Amino acid sequence: MRKSKFLILVTTAVLSFSFSVESVAAVDFESVSPAPITSQETAYSGICGAEGDNIQWNYDAASETITFSGTGAMKTYYKKAENDGEQDFYENPEWVLLPVCNIVFEDGITDIGCLLKDFFHTPSDRGKQTVFLPESVTKWGPFMYEFAAIKAPYGSAAYYAFADRPNYSFFGYGIAKNPVHETTGTSEYGATWSFDYFTQTVTISGPGFALPDEFDVYPYKSIIIEDSVTVPEDGTYPGKDYSKYVLLWAAKYMGHVDELPIIYASSTSEFAKEFAKLPDNIRVSAPNIVYSDETAYVGDVNLDGEVNLKDAVLLNKCVNGSVTYNEIQKANMDCNGDGVISADDSLTLLKFLIQLINQL
Repeated sequence: MRKSKFLILVTTAVLSFSFSVESVAAVDFESVSPAPITSQETAYSGICGAEGDNIQWNYDAASETITFSGTGAMKTYYKKAENDGEQDFYENPEWVLLPVCNIVFEDGITDIGCLLKDFFHTPSDRGKQTVFLPESVTKWGPFMYEFAAIKAPYGSAAYYAFADRPNYSFFGYGIAKNPVHETTGTSEYGATWSFDYFTQTVTISGPGFALPDEFDVYPYKSIIIEDSVTVPEDGTYPGKDYSKYVLLWAAKYMGHVDELPIIYASSTSEFAKEFAKLPDNIRVSAPNIVYSDETAYVGDVNLDGEVNLKDAVLLNKCVNGSVTYNEIQKANMDCNGDGVISADDSLTLLKFLIQLINQL
């Protein structure tokens, strides 16, 4: 049975396979305004390091890009008062009057401090601002979450901090030389697992089992439990006929109605059979279980439960052979239903996204 996801409205009239997928989502944060600005001359470069010239900034007016380069920590421009009755500390940066579209931190900088969005003037086209964070940056203030778009290497500290934030867009580029966490491993219950940065998917392979808590550090949106996964035989819940190990998967997400991950498993797998034994009230609160041998979520190429431009980008990469894909993705990529993955599927998905066709 083929199921199409809900229709995504796309306001662009023309799409190409080389587009950059950058959606803007509203961010609701408490506004913090910097200190009043007095008359000052517009500067296009300067120093802004915690130690003075250890970090420099340069501004390119044509692209409205401000670039920070150097090593170590940046100067403190904002600090929240630690005690009642004290005032927050503000210092307006030299660049505060310059319209900024791109904020680029180069490799070598480790701590960018507590930079407020108000320190970067709105771009001339009043578009969004994008922050580029290198692998070396591991510290930032709480107001970094105000920015609409973050770009950083997959596997970096910024990836793990921002990739699963639903209120704005994260875009990865390259892979960190020294990733924060491993992307493969073996569970204490014997199963092997892997994590894919781009699709944010955990894949668990048997023999053996794994528990969901093992993947808490990963910003996963979907989990694939392969048929080879075996449920421990000593795990029957006391006085019940269902597995306490499978129960832990359901209990992990009970009460979390938003942003539930999708779990993919075949209907004949041990996991699916044990999951079916759980009480109805538990299964209802559990993650969305998709039986991959029965249902294809057509168009959902990155397995995040949605159909949008990110899927079109990934589908095009799969078609031209620049990325690999699994069997579940393959079923979801067959947008025209002919059983063959080709450029025709990419074209069909694009037509769906711009409403030239109303279903996949």
